[in-house]
Amino acid sequence: MRVFVVGPGRTGTTTLAAAFGHATNVTAAHESRAGRFGADRWRYPDEHNEVDNRLSWLLGPLIQHYPDARFIQSVRDPTATAASHQARLSDLRELPQRVQRRLTPHPSMLDAFGHHITQRSRQYEPDEANALALAYVETVNANIELAIGDRVIGRIDIDDPHVEFVRVWGILGLVGDLPAALAEFQIRRN
Repeated sequence: MRVFVVGPGRTGTTTLAAAFGHATNVTAAHESRAGRFGADRWRYPDEHNEVDNRLSWLLGPLIQHYPDARFIQSVRDPTATAASHQARLSDLRELPQRVQRRLTPHPSMLDAFGHHITQRSRQYEPDEANALALAYVETVNANIELAIGDRVIGRIDIDDPHVEFVRVWGILGLVGDLPAALAEFQIRRN
């Protein structure tokens, strides 16, 4: 069985991967196949929990490769998620131009969405960037819900994850150090 954790990003995916890493009867990783394409992108081991927000954009081929896969949606208040994406975009733009060039073509998902998917060439004003970030979060969440609606076994909100995480741990039949897994939610990452 393969389990995929998807979401718009900035929703605790690094923490979720660390928490699932305390299970001893499955492997868990964060973005382990990122940067790969074609058949190589889909070589996830069996009995594996993969946490990768970019898979939200690749649900069609992912489901074709793993029609029996189970999904977990990582969620967070959409406004807070959008603000986190917007802050990250702002942080990247404050880097020296030489560093920004090394991060191209897409230094952030919000930049990719705002300039390449929506095809806008000029920079966003601060009030527009907020609306853009919220539109990004809403778009990804809507795509997830439409593509995998009944395949979702849980929606884990990183701001209040414990009850749902324990429920999902049980549904998946995970074995391991559950208290250590829950302790991962006390560590702030990214």
